[in-house]
Amino acid sequence: MKRSGFVVLLLVLAIACIPATADTLYTNINWNNSLGTGPLYLTFGGWYVNGSNVPTLYFGDFGGSFPVGFSFTLAKEATVSDAELAIYNFGLLYGYNGPLSVDIESSDNPLSPIASLTPGGTSPVTGLTTYTCSGSACTLAAGTYWLVADESDPDSSYIWWYQYEPNVNLLTFPQVDGPLDGAFQIDGTVTPEPSTIFLLGSGLAGLAGMICSKLRA
Repeated sequence: MKRSGFVVLLLVLAIACIPATADTLYTNINWNNSLGTGPLYLTFGGWYVNGSNVPTLYFGDFGGSFPVGFSFTLAKEATVSDAELAIYNFGLLYGYNGPLSVDIESSDNPLSPIASLTPGGTSPVTGLTTYTCSGSACTLAAGTYWLVADESDPDSSYIWWYQYEPNVNLLTFPQVDGPLDGAFQIDGTVTPEPSTIFLLGSGLAGLAGMICSKLRA
């Protein structure tokens, strides 16, 4: 009997140690493009995320200093592991490289961060940059949220490239602060539903019974 219980315990521990695979919880990036060049987003224009000195430092009266955010919806409760933003470190051209702040915020209470994300490794000058989320605040109920980027360094500036849109006219489309969202993806794991956990428990119980029966035979 002790031997059978030990075998069942090992089986349960082995299943529990299987790592959860990350899912794409939301994306407006085209990953399956026919050109075979990797993820597609528009790199001829986007939203500026500027520090407070940027409008006069780079553009004269043009530009703006304010957070930039876009909404995403989770169909089920999930734990966010990271967000990938298509950004360009524009300020680096002028010798400024302040970090970009990225938060997840509630649609009911904007500008009140639920979870703050941190850069995961070295950020490229341009391309997809990963910001990781850790802690209990990263588990979100089903609903609509905002991914918000802000620049606290007064002289730094980023461009958040537009999401992919195949029908954009390059000659007439505005190059900055246009109608498209910034390109981003939210990764994480969906919380298992109670019915899924019940089925898993039932399966383990049945398997344990079969193992015990064979060991007794």
